Amino acid sequence: MATENSFTRSNGNPYRRIAVNVMGQDKRINIGAISNRAFTSLLQLVTDLEGLKAVGGQLDQGLLSRLEKLDPNIREKLVKVGLLKQQQAMPSFSDFAERYVSDKLNTQSIRARTARVYRGSYSLFIECVGDLRLDQISAETVSTFKIERLKTKDRSTVGTDLKRIKGVLSHAKKTNLISHDPFFGISIPAQILKQDKADKQEREIDATVLNHLMHECPCLEWKVLISIIRWTGCRLGEALILRWSDIRWDEGEIVMRSPKTEAHGKPNRVMPLWLPLKNDLEELSRNSANEPYHILNNILNLSTKPEFEITTDNGNVIREGRYETNAQTHLRRIMKAVGLEWAQPFHAIRTCRRNELERSGIRSTDINAWLGHDARTAARHYSRSQRQDRIHAAQDPNGGGGSIVAAVGPRSAPERLAKNSKVARNTDKTAMRDNAREYEKELITPGGIRTPNPRFRRPVLYSVELTLEHDLAIPSLIAKNRVSGPPLQVAR
Repeated sequence: MATENSFTRSNGNPYRRIAVNVMGQDKRINIGAISNRAFTSLLQLVTDLEGLKAVGGQLDQGLLSRLEKLDPNIREKLVKVGLLKQQQAMPSFSDFAERYVSDKLNTQSIRARTARVYRGSYSLFIECVGDLRLDQISAETVSTFKIERLKTKDRSTVGTDLKRIKGVLSHAKKTNLISHDPFFGISIPAQILKQDKADKQEREIDATVLNHLMHECPCLEWKVLISIIRWTGCRLGEALILRWSDIRWDEGEIVMRSPKTEAHGKPNRVMPLWLPLKNDLEELSRNSANEPYHILNNILNLSTKPEFEITTDNGNVIREGRYETNAQTHLRRIMKAVGLEWAQPFHAIRTCRRNELERSGIRSTDINAWLGHDARTAARHYSRSQRQDRIHAAQDPNGGGGSIVAAVGPRSAPERLAKNSKVARNTDKTAMRDNAREYEKELITPGGIRTPNPRFRRPVLYSVELTLEHDLAIPSLIAKNRVSGPPLQVAR
């Protein structure tokens, strides 16, 4: 345990020293003249470091915070006696960010195209606040960058840049290069469309508009590109690399390769070959002079591009792949010619297909598997309450009330207690219908006499789910076959 080893100089001033034992060796740390309060705090810090060194432990966040406030001269003395390691030089943001991206490229966590957009965000940050050392970047620095970017870019773009920068700084914190969180208290803008653009996109996009858009396409390949995304709900990049060999004509399936999810262990997914899409593909196949490797070749200069970009080891592009297209710009021109304007054309078509499948009653498990979504992503970015849903609900004759339940006979106390339980709600509906029929036989006899059924010891409620049409039929059925007994109660 570290102990005080001070003495008094000839002039009467105290000279502070601390005696420590580091790996079996007794050493002294000369501190000099400091206040009693500062010396007590330093003595406790040295004691903690000595104990940590003895057991071979790692510096925790509390110790790192205390060391940050330490005088550099005293820190150097702690390094000299072996209580601390020599502090490595603090890298600049640009150097650390480049190392961060290179590591991700080497481990194939990201593709070269993704690395380029990451570097673009890092360059914008450096251009705004300068190439600071990591320990110089604070919440105020990040806030300055955010405010400046919001002056010229929308919230979605700024939010994306901030997330990429946060990834670098979070990695620096995990590796103990910095102890503070530069994003503490910084809110990242949500990646959503502006409300006016979202409303316009929601109003215009539906099945009729999409069919009209495909009909007005300038060539057959453009029609097929939109048809692929419209019926499969795939991403643009997935449609651009779709091959004829990925179409399983006999099985009625499509094998959709997905480079985006390949890093997460899902290189492809299988989805139905929808009949309208099949017809469009067959038409394109008939009009092709020869059977090419990819389905799309004559638009967007795709015939001159490899499937994926060719890059150097550090991610620099030698030759652009099929992903590097200006398809969205071309599609906006086509849409403008037919009087349409969507903020995110391809994403809007994909979103429309997702909602279309949900309204058709297909299980969400199947839709997620076909479109490559997880439930959380789908709920946040794709599932929409659209205008046609509100119109359909307003025209529902039931008023959204669902099924009608008819209750016959009194109800016992145990059943009143259990009526709202989960078990009761999940009771087999077929059994409920059978019980209701038996109880009806007990109540309604040809002679109109109420005869007890020995199967039941006490009056019990039996329920059966009925549609709206059945509601009007029940009173007439009872009036025709029954002359006595308590009235039938219909619970709505």
